[in-house]
Amino acid sequence: MLKFVCDCYCCQRWMCRAVEESMKLMVDIAAELVVLVKHARAGEVFKWVLQWHD
Repeated sequence: MLKFVCDCYCCQRWMCRAVEESMKLMVDIAAELVVLVKHARAGEVFKWVLQWHD
């Protein structure tokens, strides 16, 4: 892992940024899902998931 981080900073800054951005995006999506599950009834979540997969 440490080697990856070192390579990242020395040679692959753009790659590093891409990874960071995708991780942020995943965190945002996960947070939205958590909020949705907390606030919505199970049926609404199920419908949302079905729509999302279409």
